[in-house]
Amino acid sequence: MGKPGYEGYLNERVTTLPKLLRDAGYHTYMAGKWHMGKAPNLIPAARGFERDFSLLDGAGSYWDMTNFTASTPMSTYTEDGRYLKSLPRDYYATKTYTDKMISFIEANRGDGKPFFAYLSIKPLMTHTICLRTGEVGTSASMTRVGRSASRAARSSNRDGHRSPGNDARRTYVVRARSDIAGARVASSAGMKMELYAGMVENLDYHIGRFVAYLKEIGEYENTIFIVFGDNGAEGSDLFASIAGTPGTRDYLFAAVHWSQTHPKAWGDPGSYVAYGPCGPRFP
Repeated sequence: MGKPGYEGYLNERVTTLPKLLRDAGYHTYMAGKWHMGKAPNLIPAARGFERDFSLLDGAGSYWDMTNFTASTPMSTYTEDGRYLKSLPRDYYATKTYTDKMISFIEANRGDGKPFFAYLSIKPLMTHTICLRTGEVGTSASMTRVGRSASRAARSSNRDGHRSPGNDARRTYVVRARSDIAGARVASSAGMKMELYAGMVENLDYHIGRFVAYLKEIGEYENTIFIVFGDNGAEGSDLFASIAGTPGTRDYLFAAVHWSQTHPKAWGDPGSYVAYGPCGPRFP
């Protein structure tokens, strides 16, 4: 705490790529997660973005402004530097972010300027996973062979990606598939994996929409694509950490606003799904 570089936001000692590019004559657009500061001098519009539609929190519902804790019950969004009180009608994160980015580019198309577009999708599975009914993403074909079999397949070096003898060992706290009751196996190897696969398909679909738009306007061949992700596999039950213990304010908030805990409701509004270190389990 209090050390330079650990402020918890994008500090003022560094410049940003959008600022450099905007100064060089680019249009600069952003849609998606920011999570690098909420104050007016820290939001995307203050750090070089000409147009933005941004979630300023680390995660949140794909469906609405619901956040995770009672201290900040509503997620904070900005659009073009203005703090929003509501989201667009029929909001759904991946769809709306893509729609906004396309609209930003379209508004200035034809003026001869290049553009920098930052499309930052919310986290998948490590945080909120809610799959919209009717959206692309209905995979039910994920393998149910279990971790040991899939780990052995990955270690076989058949794709040339792993060195011989480089075994992916199971963490000692993670129980073997054979030790888990049948219903829990179905949850672990099936429903949550299928939901995650559906989310990836949904993400792929909307990024595909964006790529198709660039081809339609003749900018695909002029565009450099840089794709990256952060974090990685979730090593803890994140939501349990956020909600805290029974009877606390955040626990009651979670019980009210994230109450869809039955497996048949996973993916609906008000559901929160995460793997955790020992594999999926019923809440």
